[in-house]
Amino acid sequence: MTENNIWLRRRRSPRSEVELDAWVTERDAWLAERAKEVGSDLERIRATNVCEERSRKRATTIPPPEDEKEGARGTVRSACVAAQQRFLRSSGNPIHIWEAIWMCTNPAVAPMPLPDWCIAYLHKAAEGLLQASGDGEKLAIFIAGTLKFTAPGRNAVKARASDTRAISAALLYDAHRSEGIGSTDAYEMVRASEGLADSSSAKKLVRRGKNMLAYIPRPEE
Repeated sequence: MTENNIWLRRRRSPRSEVELDAWVTERDAWLAERAKEVGSDLERIRATNVCEERSRKRATTIPPPEDEKEGARGTVRSACVAAQQRFLRSSGNPIHIWEAIWMCTNPAVAPMPLPDWCIAYLHKAAEGLLQASGDGEKLAIFIAGTLKFTAPGRNAVKARASDTRAISAALLYDAHRSEGIGSTDAYEMVRASEGLADSSSAKKLVRRGKNMLAYIPRPEE
């Protein structure tokens, strides 16, 4: 029975006990029906609140997407430590600074902060370059000196080539020794491979290479 019919019946006073009982029964039925409707509404509200709360929790617990470049940055950080070691072993060859700068500015890892030792070099170089004057060969010499690529009796490019040769000789010597080859024969094989005059020269080259490979504590350690 609809709500309107119930209230139409309520406008008439019951004329008998039977009619009164019927009226009470219909009233109780109507109240029960309204209670069910209210209960359903409350259940829908509760379910909606639960869903919204779960959505909020998921939004706060789901981690942000991982930076795709972070793995490559980790590799570059390790490579920069190795470049700093080469820089320290070579008594400050700036080429190794530029190796680190090149790696950190690679689009595959950028943006990535430069190591402090690279920043210090760039600041000093910029300060010097801002004082540049003249042109031609004089300017070229000034720039090369400011960037520390040249110095009296020193050329950074040639120095790196010499260091690389010494390191290769040391690694070759160690490889022969690990194969069970005696020290004398290992030095002779290095001499032949590097085109040196005698085994004494090979020993000096290997010794220098081993010094280049030795770990040097970084200034911040």
